[in-house]
Formats: sequence, structure tokens, C-alpha cells
Amino acid sequence: MNRTNLIRAYSVALLVLLGGLIACQTGPEFTGAVSLVALNTEIQEANASLRITFTLDGVNTSDVPLNIAYSLGSTATADEDYTVTNSVVQVNSGFSTADLVLSVIQDEDVEEDETIIVTSDGTQEFYDLSSDPYEANNLLNGNLTPLDEEMLEELRSAAAEIRSE
Repeated sequence: MNRTNLIRAYSVALLVLLGGLIACQTGPEFTGAVSLVALNTEIQEANASLRITFTLDGVNTSDVPLNIAYSLGSTATADEDYTVTNSVVQVNSGFSTADLVLSVIQDEDVEEDETIIVTSDGTQEFYDLSSDPYEANNLLNGNLTPLDEEMLEELRSAAAEIRSE
């Protein structure tokens, strides 16, 4: 009997974890806030995709797309448990949203529940996109585990260090 794998997607991006900063690839600078929203935070292998929408608090008014870099981590394994549609989320000129789609790979493995955490890619240049830090309640799954709490506190400390530099 195949146990249904459950993947919880948290909208944990640098904008949430590091107080409003997000990594952008080379492209226009945006001076506003970015938020992440997923309509479903739990998916099963049988019906297998999750759409996370990145939303700017305004329209990308530049002539070129705004590329928002991200990375995925945690207990689910890329290309074994899930795939993604693109390596950056691109908000086209004249738009304020772009989607990241995670597709779950159906297998016969019996596994524990798995999580996917969406974070910004710290290897890119930082732009300050928000004057107001996002709070932990921006997490799509409001029930934080002790590990989530610990990670969130470490990242808040890192955000404070970045802001003080």
C-alpha cells in the first residue's frame, strides 16, 4: 500500500526571514514589498502540483523583467520528490505577479511527511524591497515546529546584522 506523501510548502523567503530583503538577479531595482502566497499548503503525490505566487506591491514599470532568485530546501529531494518550472521567478514588465510551480513526482516509496522551504538565493545582489519586515505569520503553514521557530530566530538575527552594516 502506497502511503501518500505530503509536502508542505512554506512561503519562507528572505523577505520573510530576513526582514524584507530579497535577492534579485541582474535586472531593475524595485523599491517595494514582495509577498509569497500559495493557495494550497499541502499536496499529495496523486494530484501533484503547487503554485506559489510572488506578488509585488506595485507593477514592474521597467522595460525589462524583474528576476527574483530563490532556492528550495528541507526534507523533500529535488528531482526525486518534486520538480520546479524555473530557476528564477520572473515578473514581466507591466505586471505585478509571477508564479513558481512545484510538481510532485509520483513514486511507490513509503515516506514520512516532507517539507519544502522556499528561500531567496543569497548569492545574488541584495535590494532592499521593504521598509517593513514581514512577520512569521506570513508563513503559509501557521503551525511552526520547534525547528521552524529556531531557524526563524537565527534568520531574524542575521537580518539584524545585515541591517546594522
